[in-house]
Amino acid sequence: MHDVDFLPSRKHWMAGLASALVGVMGCGVEPTPAPETPVTTPTDLGQSQQDLMGNIVYGTDCSTGMQSFLGDVMRYGRVAAASTAFEQCVDQRLTERYKKCNGDPFYSDTLDTQKAQVLWVARSANAVKMNCTGGGGNASTGIGSYGHTDNEEFWWGGWLTSVYNSLGWPVCNGTNGPNCRFAAAPWPYSQAAGISWHEVMHTHGYTHGANDQANAKVACGYGTLSDSQWHFQYNTMPYIIGDCLGEVIDRSGQRCGNVDSCGANALRIVDGFDSTTCSCQYDPRPTALGMVDIRGEGHVDAKMVEGERIPVGWLYANDNQTGWVGDFNGDNRDDFVIRSPWGLGLVAHDGSGMSMLAGYSYGTWLGSWQLGSADRIEAVVDLNGDGRDELVLRNANGLGVLYLNTSGSVTTMHVVNYGTRLTGGWLLGSGDELKVKGDFDGDGREDLLLRSAWGMAILRRNNSTGQLETVNMSAYGTSLGGWVLASTDAVWGVGDFDGNGRAELVLRSTSGLGLLTRDSTGALYPMHQFPFGTWLGNWNFGSDNTAPAFADFNGDGRTDMVLRSPWGWGIISRSSTGSLYDLAMLQHGSWAGYWHISNDNTVLGARDLTGNGRAELVLSSPWGIGALQYYSGYGLWSELTVPYNGLVSSWIISPNGVQAMGDFDGDGASELLMKKY
Repeated sequence: MHDVDFLPSRKHWMAGLASALVGVMGCGVEPTPAPETPVTTPTDLGQSQQDLMGNIVYGTDCSTGMQSFLGDVMRYGRVAAASTAFEQCVDQRLTERYKKCNGDPFYSDTLDTQKAQVLWVARSANAVKMNCTGGGGNASTGIGSYGHTDNEEFWWGGWLTSVYNSLGWPVCNGTNGPNCRFAAAPWPYSQAAGISWHEVMHTHGYTHGANDQANAKVACGYGTLSDSQWHFQYNTMPYIIGDCLGEVIDRSGQRCGNVDSCGANALRIVDGFDSTTCSCQYDPRPTALGMVDIRGEGHVDAKMVEGERIPVGWLYANDNQTGWVGDFNGDNRDDFVIRSPWGLGLVAHDGSGMSMLAGYSYGTWLGSWQLGSADRIEAVVDLNGDGRDELVLRNANGLGVLYLNTSGSVTTMHVVNYGTRLTGGWLLGSGDELKVKGDFDGDGREDLLLRSAWGMAILRRNNSTGQLETVNMSAYGTSLGGWVLASTDAVWGVGDFDGNGRAELVLRSTSGLGLLTRDSTGALYPMHQFPFGTWLGNWNFGSDNTAPAFADFNGDGRTDMVLRSPWGWGIISRSSTGSLYDLAMLQHGSWAGYWHISNDNTVLGARDLTGNGRAELVLSSPWGIGALQYYSGYGLWSELTVPYNGLVSSWIISPNGVQAMGDFDGDGASELLMKKY
C-alpha cells in the first residue's frame, strides 16, 4: 500500500475498452470540470435492444447447411465487432473519412460522440432474422429491411445460394480447411459479415442516401462536391462499419494462422488493426458466467458457457445461481459456490480456467448433512482459522457447517439441530437469523452473529473441543456499556474501523448509530455512539441514512463506511486519533469522473479491483455499471464506466450481471464474477 498523490487515469468504456463514454472523450493528467449533462444510452436506436446481434432466427427457406453457414458468419462478425482492431479501424476511419449524411442519428453531435454511439450500435444490434432466398439476388442490394426501428431481417437471395454452393460452408468445413472463411472477398465469411453490419447501420437510421453516387450526393447534402471530395462508398457510416468489420476478419485470416485454434466460442483475431500479433477472443454472444478483470484494457480470466462442461463435469446453464465467494481449498485464490436445479458445486480458477473442486446432486449425504434443494446458504466463513473457508447451510432441521477436506470431498464440520443449547447458553431456534460474520475477538477465526426474538449472540468455534459455543449473549433491553440493545436495532454490518484486528459491529437504533466492540473481558461496548443529527466531519448523519457497503477505500488498513441519504453519498472514515470524518462526499446529480451520481444508483459491493490496496465501490444504474475509487485530494473517481450491452474486453455487460467479486486468480486484484444473458 502507498499514498497516491496523482490524478487517476481516466479509464472508461463505451461498448468497448478505450472508447469514451457518450459525449465525454479525452484523457490527461489534470482535473477537468465534470460533464454538465447526464450521459444517456441511445435507447431510441432500434426496438429490440437485445445483446450483440442477438439470436439468429432463420426463415423457412434456409437449409440446415445454410443455417450453419450464416451462424458462422454472424459469430465471426460478433467476435470481430468486439475486438480492439475493429475499434481502432472505426476510430481511424471516422476521423479521416466520415462525412455525415442528412438524417444520420446524432447528426449534430461531435465526432467523439458519433464514434461512441456507432460502436454501441455495432455491438448491440437487434435480433436478426435470416431469409435465404428472395431479395435482389446479389451481395449489395435487397438484403436489409430499412427503417429506424426495424429489427434486422435479411433476404440473401441468389448471392447466398451461389457462395454457399461454390465457396461456402461445405467447402470451408472440408479439406480446404477452416481458414478459407477468413480469406478476402469474394470468399464469403468476411464479405457476408461486412454486409450484415453494413445493413445493421441502416436499420438504426444511418444511410448513404442512394445506391448511385449522383443521387447519394444530393440526398446526403454534398451535391456541390466532386466525387473525390465525397463518395457514398467511402465517406458514409454503413460502408465504414461494414468495411472495418470485413477487413478485421480478412487481416486475421492473413496474419493469425489457424483462426479456429482457440476452442469453442473463440477465434484468433489480430490484436490491433495494424498489428501482426494475434490472440484468442471470445464470442461475446453466448450466455455465460465469467471472471472479468477490469485492469488495463480488461480481460476475461475464465468463463463457463451455457451448455458446456468445465473440467470435472459441471454443465453450466444460465439458471445456475452463484454469489457466495470464499477460499475453500486454501490456495489463496477465491472460489465460488454454484447451484443448479440438480445440485451444488464449488468452482475454482485453476490457473488456466474454471474447474470444479467438488459437485454433488441433491440428496447426497455430505458427512452427516443431506444436501437438499431447499437448503439455504447462510454464510461463507473461516470458523477454525485454517485459511480454508467453510459453507454454512440451514434447512428445516437445523444448521450445518460444511468444508472441503484435503482429499477433495465436502463433509461436515458441525451439524446443530434446532432446540440444541450451545455451550455458553444460546438455544438455537428455527427463527434465528444469521446476520453477519467477523473476527470479533481477533483470534484469527471468524465468528457468527445470530439474532432471535429473545436477543443477540456471538458464536465461535472452539478448536480444542471442536464445538460451536456462545461467547456473547444479550437479551433485548440489556445495556452494553451504554448502548441499550433493542429488537428494533438494525444490524448494518461489521468492519475493523480502528485497524486493531478485531471487528466492530454496526447497529442502527431508532435514535442513532453505534459501533460496538469487545473489551478485554469480551464484553461488548460502543466504541462510537451518536444520535441522528450528529456531524461526522461535513456529513450530517440522519435517520434517513443507510450503509450499503463497508471496505477500506483509502488503504490505511481501517474499514470505512459508505453512507447514503436523499442528498447523496458519503464515505465515513475513522482517523488515527479516533474521530469519524467524511473521506468523500458526492451529491446526487454530480459526477465522480465519468460516473453520474444519482438516486437511482445501487451498490453492488466493494472490493479492490485494481490491486492497489484500495477498494472500489461498484455501482449499477439504469444506464450501466461503474466502479469508483478514492484518490487523495480528488475524492471518488470512476475507474470503470460501461453501459449495458457495452463491452469489457469481449464481455457484454448485462443488467443484473454482477454476481459477486473475488480474487479468483490470486494476483491481488479482485475480478467481477458476471453473468451474460
